[in-house]
Amino acid sequence: AGDTARAIEFLERALAAAAPGNERATLLTHLARARGEPASIALYHDALQEAADDALRATIHIRLAYAMRWGAGVARGVEHAELAVLAASRKGDAALRCRALAAYGVTQFYAGLGVATATMEEAIAIERSLAEWPLDEGPTGQFGNQLFWSAEIERGRELFQELQRAAKARNDPAAEAEALWFLGFLAWRGGNWEIADRYITESLDLHTQLGTLMPPYEFPAAIIAAHRGRIDDARARAQGAFARGEAEGIRIAESGHGWVLGFIELSLGDANAALAHLRRSYEIRNAFMLEPAQRLELGDLLEALIAVGELDDADDILSTWEPRAAALDRAWALAILARCRGLLHAAQGDLEGAFERFERALAEHARSADPFHHARTLLALGRTQRRAKQRGAARTTLEEALARFEQLGAPLWAEQTRA
Repeated sequence: AGDTARAIEFLERALAAAAPGNERATLLTHLARARGEPASIALYHDALQEAADDALRATIHIRLAYAMRWGAGVARGVEHAELAVLAASRKGDAALRCRALAAYGVTQFYAGLGVATATMEEAIAIERSLAEWPLDEGPTGQFGNQLFWSAEIERGRELFQELQRAAKARNDPAAEAEALWFLGFLAWRGGNWEIADRYITESLDLHTQLGTLMPPYEFPAAIIAAHRGRIDDARARAQGAFARGEAEGIRIAESGHGWVLGFIELSLGDANAALAHLRRSYEIRNAFMLEPAQRLELGDLLEALIAVGELDDADDILSTWEPRAAALDRAWALAILARCRGLLHAAQGDLEGAFERFERALAEHARSADPFHHARTLLALGRTQRRAKQRGAARTTLEEALARFEQLGAPLWAEQTRA
């Protein structure tokens, strides 16, 4: 019902009187979930020491897989997901196996190994046969998570719309808030920023009513405000959520809202101010986010590094991420990396190489849906054409970029393009 403090009070009272073994392990697991990360991790480990039942051990490993992927490193999360699958297999519980396979699939994805399609399809098929579909943190939701982060916008939208309808039908506001969060984020990635605003406002309202509003849930609201030029709103939300995330040890919130603060400065034309935020965001995310299409900060960090002349650092980062994106064929990431490689070539005086990379970036944009980054590639190309004295071509390119920014409602980037 949203009264987490009261829930914790009852659980701690029950824990003090609990018998050792499964009873104590069960209460520790509930208490860990009520407390949230990062405090939950130690409690889950204590629960593992007590648990004797495979179903309970599988549940705890699933919880640890999700809790540890953000703070302790994604590799640790994968280990716990594998242990969850083994324990669930011994139990013969279909719903439990679904949840374990979902945890395994999503942690593998964050580890940069792509979508475990066969695993997810098996889990979804089992889940669809269950009366309680969709499961909490089940494979349908976690597959949608992977579709979103790999920039599969249309497929992701269809799936989360289905999950939202199901949550609404069974009066589950927490699940509905999560589905709306993803729908808003997907709409933002697809360039439908007004619709994104509406979804995210609904999601935040539900989390506020439930008393579950954590810094990561505010992430898309800060992003959308920043992209739409509402700088004061975006900065206040991101700074507040960043501070809470830092105080509570929520590393994903630190990295996400840190990126927003860096993006704001880059949008205002101050690459030096942007760099401190973006570099920290990048370094935090390297521990738990190896999927290229998740790395929303990459393009901004690279552009800021190139703008201030830190070309060797930019080259190192590009050399790390280009093969990863190519191995998974992530068109969204390949487009941004190609643009940034073009900017690096231009900064090194190789205009021919720059134009070749910009053309490659535009080809990748043609098979991915992110009109904002497409417009940014056109802006980078137009600037380089001006530098190469190709004034007619530059005007045409920049006019197209300007039209795209204006259509999106990105006033700060439109202003950069006009200038």
